[in-house]
Amino acid sequence: IGNLTSLRTLNLVRNQLSGNIPESIGKLTNLVTLNLSGNLLSGAIPSSIANLANLEILSLRDNLLEGLIPSEISDIPGLTSCSVKPGNLNLSRTESFDTCGFNDDPVIPGILHS
Repeated sequence: IGNLTSLRTLNLVRNQLSGNIPESIGKLTNLVTLNLSGNLLSGAIPSSIANLANLEILSLRDNLLEGLIPSEISDIPGLTSCSVKPGNLNLSRTESFDTCGFNDDPVIPGILHS
């Protein structure tokens, strides 16, 4: 997937994808929208997502992800909508996300919840 460097939108909602999100996702430097919601993705959220400097929308909600939300994600300059709201899990948050307005829900403000 890391070879698709011109890709601007990756929307793979509810495709029953399983396994880890590959570190190579961070090579998609022109990506504006990354939506992998409603799958069976597991493991940690790769910190390489922070390399997506053009990313505006990130949705990883309703997967089987675990661990910490990489603090580097909060440094993506144009990120306006980000949801990692858990489906069947309880993600731990890093301290930097608490300063982004999190209360009990690991979602960056700006996304509407369904």
